[in-house]
Amino acid sequence: MTSNIFKLYDEFLQKNNFKPDPEQLILVAEYDILMKNISNYLERRNSLQSKFLGRIFNKINRSPEGLYIYGGVGKGKTAISKLFIDALNIKESIFTHFHEFMKEVHSDLHNIRTSNNKEDPVEILAGKIANKYLIICLDELHVMDVSDAMLISRLFNKLHDLGCIFIFTSNRAPDALYTQDFGKEHFSKFVDFIKKTMKVFELQSLNDYRLTKLKDVTNVYIIKDNAQLDNIASEIVPEADFTSTEIEVFGRKLKLNSAFKNVLMTDFNELCKAHLSQNDYIEISKHFKIIFMKDIPVMNKDMHNEAKRFTNLIDQLYLNNVILICSAENKPEELYTNGKNSTEFKRTVSRLVEMQSKYYISNNELSDAFE
Repeated sequence: MTSNIFKLYDEFLQKNNFKPDPEQLILVAEYDILMKNISNYLERRNSLQSKFLGRIFNKINRSPEGLYIYGGVGKGKTAISKLFIDALNIKESIFTHFHEFMKEVHSDLHNIRTSNNKEDPVEILAGKIANKYLIICLDELHVMDVSDAMLISRLFNKLHDLGCIFIFTSNRAPDALYTQDFGKEHFSKFVDFIKKTMKVFELQSLNDYRLTKLKDVTNVYIIKDNAQLDNIASEIVPEADFTSTEIEVFGRKLKLNSAFKNVLMTDFNELCKAHLSQNDYIEISKHFKIIFMKDIPVMNKDMHNEAKRFTNLIDQLYLNNVILICSAENKPEELYTNGKNSTEFKRTVSRLVEMQSKYYISNNELSDAFE
């Protein structure tokens, strides 16, 4: 049974001590329209009981137009999209981060291909996903891998043909999603798909709601020297207790030099200079609750690969509410100002700032260590 999304939005404002935002209210209204369209679509679909009739229904009754929401960091895209899923309240829906979704996609495709099935793996996977989900809401869509650019156009077109409805959030407009040259012709088909099947909405709020929550921010956890970091670490884990460890990523072992249970002691070179993947960062963020990271440098334009890895790392630490205690050469906003995707790095800066706040740390199950 659906809920009133305007009521949920009002409760969200009161809980966080925020003021109503005109641009956010327009987005809430768009979601309200989408909820009604989905409700009508489900009524028509559910009136056809058999799978055979259901397939005919998908061909003659297209699923409602989805939503593609883009705008700067901290504008409320993620929060309001979560409210939509809560208000919709149907089992056939998923809200997840884009990179997490693609990790599962690649894993499932690998399993399908190794099962010696002669059918098209993407077609099989699309059927599997569509049988489970009607509404697919992917947060922070940003495609940086060529393999993803070549895959998602086929996959999402097949999902749409099977009746799936999409909501994407992103910091970028559709035409600016993919910045690589190689594979761009494949990705252009996905951009066309977005414009054809989704309403594109720019959230232009002037407020950064992450910063509103951070009145009590301190710089305790972004510090300039390793000695201070070591002192904090020694209060949590004796230095002698740190040993090398391994975590499993897609069947292979990722070795890390210094860890104790769910606390990791590391540095920029180990996590960002080394050629780690998005999947490595996902597993690291799930395995560790506190990460001490030394020697984050100011990155120049020649370090765009390291900056990309650092961005991917921070994304996953943030999404999994990992406490990051680090020593850096300069303030977050000065770490990467001139180079490929330096504009995208503003999201990383925003998250680094929020990760210093009491609001963020209090949501970690080990936060008592910092009281």
